[in-house]
Amino acid sequence: MITYLIVTYLASLLVHKAPVPTYPAPIIAPAMLERVKGFTVLISNEGLEGVSRGTGVLIDATHVLTCAHMITAYSQPWVYTYPVHRVILVKNISFVDREHDVAIFELAHPVLIKHYATFSSSTTIGQPIVVVGNTLGLMLWFTSYGIISEKEFFYDLTTATIHGGNSGGPWVNLHGDVVALTDWGMQNAKGQEEQVSGGINGETLIADIKAFKHPQSLLEMLLGQ
Repeated sequence: MITYLIVTYLASLLVHKAPVPTYPAPIIAPAMLERVKGFTVLISNEGLEGVSRGTGVLIDATHVLTCAHMITAYSQPWVYTYPVHRVILVKNISFVDREHDVAIFELAHPVLIKHYATFSSSTTIGQPIVVVGNTLGLMLWFTSYGIISEKEFFYDLTTATIHGGNSGGPWVNLHGDVVALTDWGMQNAKGQEEQVSGGINGETLIADIKAFKHPQSLLEMLLGQ
């Protein structure tokens, strides 16, 4: 009887794949998520080029940090805000860093909230993160969880659930500080998503915000001083 059970068990291993190992998610404070959703905006580009969707974060009442590839030649970007449930026109493009795919939009009307995005340049491989974004361009604040999987150049990498529409969306640590913005997702030869995504790291974002607020620092950076 024992021999039969052992043989049956070994046979089952040949039929069923081993389970994918997972890591336990920490408790994510609802108040922190509400704060992050409060400074996260959903972006919709609408015009002659059709409709494309993305995400961004409010760095103050009138400026949104997002990815430069969200800028299109013949489309008008709008943003939708969570706390005031209002659609606001983007007035102009205030700052662009093409090398790192970063842009800052100026809004036509201010969004007055209690907490704007704060940033951290400190991440480590294995660190838990929460990702918020306009997943699949559905104009919904979709939240997922993952870890920092690797660090390469000015990117952090993660296997958290990220799809089209997340571009410019924040990766936050468990305190709610932005540590990266979603920039790209890896695809295989068939164009299928591989569940590996890259985000512009906090150090780069902080440097670009400083250059936007203090243009002289950008000039110094370009001159290598």
